[in-house]
This record gives sequence, C-alpha cells and structure tokens, in this order.
Amino acid sequence: YRINSDPRLKQFLRENSYRYKYLNRSNTYLKPFISVATMERDDQNGMSPDVIARCMYSVSRKRNPKPLRSVGLQYKACCLLGKFLPCRLSNWIVGKMYASK
Repeated sequence: YRINSDPRLKQFLRENSYRYKYLNRSNTYLKPFISVATMERDDQNGMSPDVIARCMYSVSRKRNPKPLRSVGLQYKACCLLGKFLPCRLSNWIVGKMYASK
C-alpha cells in the first residue's frame, strides 16, 4: 500500500505520528492500521452537527417517529442497499470502503 497516494491520509498519519512511528513498511499491522486511520479520519471529518441537530429536531416533532434514522444521502443509500442485498455482500462493500487498498 502506498501511503503517498492519498495526501489526506498522509496528513492524518503525520498528525498522529505517535502511532505511526512504531510501524515500518514491512510490518503486518500496517494495513489494519491504515484501515483504522481511515475510519478515524472519516469520523473526525464527518457531517456537520447542525445537520444532525436539524434532523433530530424534526424527528422529535413527529408523533410516531421511526426508531432508526439515517442522515445524509450516502448513509441513506447504504441503508437502502443493506435492506435489499444479502448480508455477506453488504459487509463486503463496507469492508472495501474501509479496508486498505
């Protein structure tokens, strides 16, 4: 896996160098580390809290709200695909989204 191929990942690793300095390029833990780093970066740079708050406010105003709610087009699409696709295939897609290349 080439770390230099994604400048955002390179910046994230530079900011979290205290974790990255213990890994060398031939280490078996490098790919899982990069996968976790990608998930952390997505969590840190996620959707604006204002969008979530507006959605939660509109849900709280409803008489009988649904117990689960997804916010954002990408998450709605993933939830919709999860209903129609087999579980193994949907897990494979999520794995491809976050697994290192």
